[in-house]
Amino acid sequence: MIIVDTLNANARSSGIDENGSEMGCVVDAFQKINNALNSSYTLIHHTGKDETKGMRGHTSVHASMDTILYVQKKDSGCTWSLEKLKEGEDGISY
Repeated sequence: MIIVDTLNANARSSGIDENGSEMGCVVDAFQKINNALNSSYTLIHHTGKDETKGMRGHTSVHASMDTILYVQKKDSGCTWSLEKLKEGEDGISY
């Protein structure tokens, strides 16, 4: 399991703007590493200041993900919801 914390920091270190279309290339690079190592990977990414707009950055990031878990810290603890599941039911919350 490869864990990348955070997607923006890793893209920015390569001179890539998270709002630009080249973010698709970043995600493709992680997929190539995943295939070469026969592993899986988790990208940690954040919402913008307005959480109702979803993830920060270019739409290609959301589109390329198989699974997206949305985690929120609340006074009563943390909650998470299944925002996107490639071959399953979205919208399940815990």
